[in-house]
Amino acid sequence: MKGLFLTIQGNGIVLQMHPLLRRYLGKSKVIGLKIDEVFSLSDNFAFIQKIINKIRQRNAGSFKIRLPFDYSPIELARIKLNRKIDIEVIRNDFADGETFMFFGSPIEYIEEYYVLLREKENLYSLSINILKDISMLVLNEPSSKIAARKSVEMVCKLFDANGIILRLYKNNRVFERYVSYGIKGEYLSKHIEVDPRDAPVYQRIIDEKKPIIEENVGEALGKLHADLSAYMDYKMLVVLPILNSDKLIGTLALSFEEPNKLIKESLDILENIVYELNFLLEKGDYFLELLDTTEKLKSLNLAIVTSLSDAIETRDPYTKGHSERVAAYAVEIARNMGWDDYDMERLRIAGVLHDIGKVGIPDAVLLKPGTLSRHEYEIMKLHPELSAAIVSEIDSFTELVPWVRYHHENFDGTGYPYGLKGNEIPLGARILAVADAFDAMTSNRPYRKALPISQVKEIFNDGAGAQWDKEIVNIGLSNLDIIFEKTPSYYHIPEILDEFRQRIFNMNLMDGLYLYEYIHDEIVKYIESNKQFSIAVISVKKYVSSFNSADKKKVMSNIIEIIKKNVHYPILVSRFNYYEAILFAPMVNKHFMKKIINKILVDFFQKTNLFFASNVLSFPQDAGTIDNLIESLLSGKKDLSFYN
Repeated sequence: MKGLFLTIQGNGIVLQMHPLLRRYLGKSKVIGLKIDEVFSLSDNFAFIQKIINKIRQRNAGSFKIRLPFDYSPIELARIKLNRKIDIEVIRNDFADGETFMFFGSPIEYIEEYYVLLREKENLYSLSINILKDISMLVLNEPSSKIAARKSVEMVCKLFDANGIILRLYKNNRVFERYVSYGIKGEYLSKHIEVDPRDAPVYQRIIDEKKPIIEENVGEALGKLHADLSAYMDYKMLVVLPILNSDKLIGTLALSFEEPNKLIKESLDILENIVYELNFLLEKGDYFLELLDTTEKLKSLNLAIVTSLSDAIETRDPYTKGHSERVAAYAVEIARNMGWDDYDMERLRIAGVLHDIGKVGIPDAVLLKPGTLSRHEYEIMKLHPELSAAIVSEIDSFTELVPWVRYHHENFDGTGYPYGLKGNEIPLGARILAVADAFDAMTSNRPYRKALPISQVKEIFNDGAGAQWDKEIVNIGLSNLDIIFEKTPSYYHIPEILDEFRQRIFNMNLMDGLYLYEYIHDEIVKYIESNKQFSIAVISVKKYVSSFNSADKKKVMSNIIEIIKKNVHYPILVSRFNYYEAILFAPMVNKHFMKKIINKILVDFFQKTNLFFASNVLSFPQDAGTIDNLIESLLSGKKDLSFYN
């Protein structure tokens, strides 16, 4: 899908413009201006009025054109696009006039580069912290080699490399391994020293003394590649010289399993780190002056909190990817509202973190498969406040707190936690509310499948102005296809995982047995489906009635332990009461069930010198209803040593 970058009224007034296009034109305000005012200094956009005229002449609903497009701003000068660009214009007729919507690929190209710039800014913030940590290592770590080992590990993780190795250039002859991280030991033991004549990339470093990015790893490593490829298939290699004045003293090499666009734009950051490593190597065990920096570690904080958000979604597979999708929806809505890059990035972070407070919601509520009770729902409603509390602890994100805290407020004041209404609710929170609802309705949940888009539109239209801001809903629905297609695919919950989740939720975590209510309901399902099963009871009540409390508890612990040892899924076990256990065995006949009971009895007698009472029945032979079956089971208990 091409990006929507411009909307114009029939009278030539600009209604909407992509933030990147505004930046290209150097305009801070374009909405409400005539197109000849907006594009007066840019010949590249002379085609706009021509296309509008052609659509009118042909009375067409849309028009497509392919044309060259020249990027001229300094900040985009590094983008080289020798290609033609597809432009599509769609005409919409309304009672009060017409509009022309321009879609085109250039926006996507520019966005891709700006994403890269954002990532580089984050990388820069993190690198400042790495430089500080390297200095701290030199200060506190007596061994310069240990300090170097920890330093290269941080660098490897910072650039998301798969391996890193620091080599020293010894006697102008060979490169000797000093420290490494992520590289297989077998490979390192074979290549403690590297002769540059065997590895062309090292010879180039000697000759050129400048960073090298090589995607033909096999050619770059020469004779070394065969040994390396036995352990890892690298697709990109980055090698930087470590210089003392103009003298080569070593190299730092990073290897990647896939080509890394970001590192190509961030060599200057890596060179700063290498410069610091040079000091570490040069000064050895001497103290290194600490770097004085006031940079906020925004990216590091985001990585930590995002990991926590991912951990929450891991607890509940039905919400897998939910936060990322909400962030994507919210950003797309904001883009069509004319937000700039900075504010959209803030909104993206808020979308990722909006549900982080669910870490404080008990599993019994968060993971409940069915509908929440009134009390459970009140507990769940605490999560926006918990999310806000967590986000507020991070200085870099304090401005996001209102968006996170109020994303469940309703436009008519019926939401939570504070019942805000209308414009009392921050705009970012109102956008998140629409994005959150959209993902909730279009994703599979424990209690229902994803709703079709047509139904989602109906629900939004019904709730516009009440649950949600009507303007935001209209913008969302107007761009629904764009929003929907830009998001990741939905997470599929396999039936076996759902079944396992149900069983875990219905388990008594104190003894590892299932709740009787759960087994009762499962038996009812089998009876209604007329499926065969066996059911048994084990009772020690008669045998321990004269025991003291401690001995009774010990006997019960033993019988439960022995039952769990001998009974395996799909047979389900629950405590009917303190002294009795019910065993439900789907698709198992009575004869086989008696064998299992005998085995339990043998183990129990050997450990406690006690017997127990038991009974085994089967469906449909012994009873037709759940009540009759349980009554017969309990009333027919027999004192036994062994079943025949």
